[in-house]
Amino acid sequence: GFHFPLQVLLLRAMVGKKVKIILEHQADRPGGYTLKMLQKVAGRLVDAYHFTSLGNAREWLDAGIIKDESKCFEIHSTSTYFNRQVKATARQQLKMGLGTHFLWVGRLDENKDPLNVLNGFEQYLLVRPGAKLHMIFQAEALLPFVEKRIAESIPLQEAVLLHGKIPHASLAEWYSAADFFISGSHSEGGSVALVEAMSCGCIPIVTTIPAAMKVISNGEFGLAYPPGDAQALQAQLIHSGEISKEAFSAKVVSHFAETLSPEAIAKQLDKQFRQLLSNQVQ
Repeated sequence: GFHFPLQVLLLRAMVGKKVKIILEHQADRPGGYTLKMLQKVAGRLVDAYHFTSLGNAREWLDAGIIKDESKCFEIHSTSTYFNRQVKATARQQLKMGLGTHFLWVGRLDENKDPLNVLNGFEQYLLVRPGAKLHMIFQAEALLPFVEKRIAESIPLQEAVLLHGKIPHASLAEWYSAADFFISGSHSEGGSVALVEAMSCGCIPIVTTIPAAMKVISNGEFGLAYPPGDAQALQAQLIHSGEISKEAFSAKVVSHFAETLSPEAIAKQLDKQFRQLLSNQVQ
């Protein structure tokens, strides 16, 4: 990661010049004055940087920590072995019932912005009543506010189900049963939940942050709206009812296999490692 420049300096001193050092971005941000100075020094000794999206590299380049943009590579930091299950069977097991089902998986914190998701979903219900939003979460910092927001709205009371924490292995069934995966994130290095959802054919509705837009290929494999914009989210939720869910879901699964699966990422890494070792980084 980027938060440990002193360790990078010590590592280079230990392994010498021939060993290639790669740092992986994991939602790190440039540090304060002292840390930034160390990051700049360490940056001279780093051979490559991994970002889910090169958009996430911009603040590091602007801060002068990364001097050479050609050292930045777009490689997703995570994948999954989840597989899509039969939707009808998954829904039956989870007792979901008919209709359109949306799924939230994430921390209830300000960055994930569940309250804006609830605001947009409430507006959507006024136009398209009957849909359900399932929320699976671990960190509960905003849970009291989420519960209060739901209690204040009859449409949300009837449509939102708070499931809390469930075993990770069970998530594949939820992703397979739901139609759409909703994210409200304002910033991410990369989203495990988004990748897992796509592996199971759950169609993404994400914010227009660089990491998410890279994963959905700028809207080709999902819908997007600006972070914190409840009206834009409502518009995309309404638009989600106008697409062929079955065909789009199949396209999402194919995209995952080709670009986000463990095998696909391994091929990208192999290619990059060979370039580094032959001093042909381009």
